[in-house]
Amino acid sequence: TRARLESGKGNVLDTLNSRFSLQQAKLALRDAEKNRHLAAKNLLTIASMDTDPDEIILTDSLVVIDFNLTEEEAHKRLSEGNISIQQIDKGIEMQQWQTKIVKADFLPIVYAGASISKISMFDNRDEFAWGDDQKIFVGASIPIYSGGQRLQKVKQAGYEEQKLDETRKKALNQLNLALASCFEELAVAKEECAEALHLIALTTQGAQIASLSYEIGQITQVDLTNSRQQLSMSKLAYNNAVHKLNTAITGIKMLIGDNSLLLTEQEDK
Repeated sequence: TRARLESGKGNVLDTLNSRFSLQQAKLALRDAEKNRHLAAKNLLTIASMDTDPDEIILTDSLVVIDFNLTEEEAHKRLSEGNISIQQIDKGIEMQQWQTKIVKADFLPIVYAGASISKISMFDNRDEFAWGDDQKIFVGASIPIYSGGQRLQKVKQAGYEEQKLDETRKKALNQLNLALASCFEELAVAKEECAEALHLIALTTQGAQIASLSYEIGQITQVDLTNSRQQLSMSKLAYNNAVHKLNTAITGIKMLIGDNSLLLTEQEDK
């Protein structure tokens, strides 16, 4: 624009607009560098790696995670595969055994046993003689009254078991809501990916036409730069859509207890 202004083909407004766009681009670049540094630092923290974030270079492009599970199938797998639900189920199982143990205090105790031993005896001539001592015993203990302590223990155990059941229901309801939200985000992200791909095709064609138009002098450098910027923005929109899509898929896999992503990473290593 400065060259156009000096040659008389431009005006002051175009120059001011270009300077404003340049300043915005510098600010956006600064924010992008800051976000990249923070993301790399967060990645190193999660991976427990002691490396300078500025030395991280990502060469792989974003790819869509393979995912074909339906929402109905995911809800079925949630109650069995979710880690939180599994922990609660273990607690319920232990509490059920505890209730059985407490109820056993009301049952009579039957016991039996036998013993065989030797008894030493001696006579007046200081000579020892050994005799056999054999015993067999059978008995029973019937609890009659304990001041209501046993009954109180049973009630307390039943209350704890009921409380765990309610905790499981609440946790399962919250997890189902979170799973439904992930599937909604997944559907929106799929639509955004399709729209972004269509936009990339349009802006790619536009950039090619703009490049040919600039070569024959029909448009200016600013117009060519704007067309290329639109192509870059459409690619960025696609990457953002893929990121949303993969985030939703990862959230679903975590909720249903699917460790396929972790297993794939371990195999790659």
